[in-house]
Amino acid sequence: MRPHTLQEEKRRKLIEAARDQHYRSVTEYIMDKLKHFCDPLVCRNPQFILYVIGFFLLQSGHITPPAYLPDRALELGLDKYQAATLVTAMGVTNTLCRALGGLLGDGTPTRRQLLFASCLLIAGICTLVSVALKKFWSLIIYSALFGLFKGECSKVFLPLHAIKFM
Repeated sequence: MRPHTLQEEKRRKLIEAARDQHYRSVTEYIMDKLKHFCDPLVCRNPQFILYVIGFFLLQSGHITPPAYLPDRALELGLDKYQAATLVTAMGVTNTLCRALGGLLGDGTPTRRQLLFASCLLIAGICTLVSVALKKFWSLIIYSALFGLFKGECSKVFLPLHAIKFM
């Protein structure tokens, strides 16, 4: 018996699974599995629609500050090196706090949910306050705080929602 390539092995397993469940063809088996995972009735659920809208707004809010902070710093009269330092501070604290978020997020789903909500709230408050900030040192504090809470929020987000929808 000759060794199989990875694709041949996957194809063989798919055909065996289709035969075991009495499907006429592999295509029918795949379509049945897709219908199971992509149920269009879920789009009519108001809770799911609210979740999708909230997730969209959450992801839009995470991208906006790092994208516009350097331009805002240049408009306030800071030089390009200081503007780059703001993004660097945000990135460094984000990276460090992702590791911390993994440690703090271990435990019950209630703890993750509380951590996620509080980090999201504090990051949002920081962004609202950032409109009034004009000096470099205040913008660097904002960058560090936003990176800190965004990192925590990002690390706790996926396990929290994976448990919710399992």
